[in-house]
Amino acid sequence: MADMQQWSSHVSSLLDLRKSGDVSALDVPDEYKELSKEFSAWSTTLDEIGVWLQDGERRDNERFNDQYAHAKNTFAELSQKFGDFKHPKSFAEKLERTAHVLGDIENALDDMTGIEAIFCGESLSEARLLVKKLITLEEDVHSLEKGKEQLIQEGIFDKESAAPFTEKIRLCKKKTKELGLRAEDAVERLEDCVEMYGKLLKESEAVEEFLDNLEHRLEKYAQEDKTNDEEVVDELVSEWNRHEASLRSLEELERLLRENAVKVSEAVYAEKRRRADALKMRLDGWSRTVQEMNNDEETLLMQVDELHAYLVNELDKVKDKEPEEIASSLRFLRGDRDRLSSRARKLAAINPRMAQANLCGDVTERWQQLESQLHAPNSAINASLGPAELNVDLPFHEKLHASMRRCLS
Repeated sequence: MADMQQWSSHVSSLLDLRKSGDVSALDVPDEYKELSKEFSAWSTTLDEIGVWLQDGERRDNERFNDQYAHAKNTFAELSQKFGDFKHPKSFAEKLERTAHVLGDIENALDDMTGIEAIFCGESLSEARLLVKKLITLEEDVHSLEKGKEQLIQEGIFDKESAAPFTEKIRLCKKKTKELGLRAEDAVERLEDCVEMYGKLLKESEAVEEFLDNLEHRLEKYAQEDKTNDEEVVDELVSEWNRHEASLRSLEELERLLRENAVKVSEAVYAEKRRRADALKMRLDGWSRTVQEMNNDEETLLMQVDELHAYLVNELDKVKDKEPEEIASSLRFLRGDRDRLSSRARKLAAINPRMAQANLCGDVTERWQQLESQLHAPNSAINASLGPAELNVDLPFHEKLHASMRRCLS
């Protein structure tokens, strides 16, 4: 028992020293093998002593049995320390760290779907770094696999104790391969998206310039008296047709980016599409106006009457609405307003005395009032949208025909 006590004290100090230095059996395999032999020998010795104590009078010797129980408890405590020393801490930590990094990479790849187009370049750089990191992790997993085999050869692991580590290494190996393929796909996808987004921005700038020019020319055309209406409108239609391909290209690029899980800002495409549609409606309205201007004077009077009544009604309907709805209605009605103005000018050209009738006055007044509301504070808007004063004069169509009769007399 004295030898047992001396050995226990020495081994306990040694194991405590190894623990404080973060040294495991894998770091000092020769020392581990020697200790393993000693533990095995003392385990056998204690079993033999236990059998010896059960023989004859020794069974009832309290002092012997107390010493034996103390030795057994001491050996059990040492066996626990030896088990901790035997556990390959650095190996287990490296395996856990590898699994954690793989989880982070998976989350990073997940985050690369549904990104804003402006971040494609940044995401591409990150995806390339992930590819390199996964190559390094593949080497780490291979090293872990070799380390596990070494632990088995050194006797630190047996088949049962190695099983959990074997399964974790298998999962890491599988995930490394899967994520490597995903990262490579992400790099290819984002390279395409960076190129497409660059084209989209370039096309968007060209379309923006075209729409600005077209809107300016339409506004200028609507404010001037033209003698060559048909020629000017035909020129604008031709210009629209030449640039329509750019709009279709924008739409296609936006669709491709969306299919690649990339979101495009509305300012780049959607807003320009809405603006282009509104301008096309105005242009189509002018085209119809030019075609209809070849009609006789009586037909033009009827058309002016119908357009005037329609516009006054629509403008009165939105005067109490929110500013956003007012702005939307004005954009929608702009083409009809232009048509009314054009027909009124045509009537004045056919019969100059009709210019004195101020055929567009009511519409112009209402239009200007609504536009002023859009730029006024909320309080001013509410005040300006109070009960409108009704014109008690003759209805527009009667004033129009009265004016016509004066012109013909």
